[in-house]
Amino acid sequence: MNNLKKLSKKLDINAIMFEDEVNRNRDLFRRIFNAWIKHPHLGMIQTFCIGCRSGVNKCIPTLSQDYDINYILDGANYYEGGSYKLKLFGIDDDDFSAFTGGWKKLHLQLAWKIFSEFLKNPYYMSPTVIFNGINDFSKGFGANVDKIRPFFYEKYDVAKIMDAIASELDWQQPSYFPDPWRSDCDVALIKNFICFKALGFSDYDFFLSNMIRDNAIDRNEAEEQLQKINDHFNNSTSKIKELLKSYKVDSESIQSLENLLMDKIAISNFKTRLPI
Repeated sequence: MNNLKKLSKKLDINAIMFEDEVNRNRDLFRRIFNAWIKHPHLGMIQTFCIGCRSGVNKCIPTLSQDYDINYILDGANYYEGGSYKLKLFGIDDDDFSAFTGGWKKLHLQLAWKIFSEFLKNPYYMSPTVIFNGINDFSKGFGANVDKIRPFFYEKYDVAKIMDAIASELDWQQPSYFPDPWRSDCDVALIKNFICFKALGFSDYDFFLSNMIRDNAIDRNEAEEQLQKINDHFNNSTSKIKELLKSYKVDSESIQSLENLLMDKIAISNFKTRLPI
């Protein structure tokens, strides 16, 4: 939030904040996490992403219309693509395709898988989760606003980007994470921590692997960076618990997560239930 405020001041542009949406999203994450941990399924971790579902997919199209905004600048890049998130549901497709516009066969498959998991876990069955959660998640399948994605055309040079936004926009990377990519998203850190602990890899493995294949980073440099990230995850339990507490997640749920990820037998059983 501080980075966004500094950016708007430096560029002399308006920053529109939705305080009600922020509070609603934090409460919805808390409810979804408390339900998820009762019957954890790794594919359902994607339902944690309330901020993007609500903010990017719902609020931005509305703002574009209200303020007559014709162009949306999107910082995504094609190195972010992976394939394991859909496979956690037994769907053989590219993850990036899951949240592009329009209702396709893929979206119907994913919606059915998520609905099936909802039925298996009665703790999801609260009016707040059902109405807001499903409504927000479904926004990701709707038609997208036209976007300009510079890093689909311009080389994604991490050092160059970091130097520019730090020196020109006074952007500050959170001190508790060694990599700048999505390091300012608490939910992304929580999701990647759980995946790393349960599966032995995270989004960063795919991200850096894609960069290696495109000659955007040297293999040795990528391996060194990934080792730093993995070392961090291995020592992040206290930080993750702190983040979950900041969302007012139940202490029982936090302890259940810690117990789950420390139990080798439970993790082994976790993996054997996966359709991959």
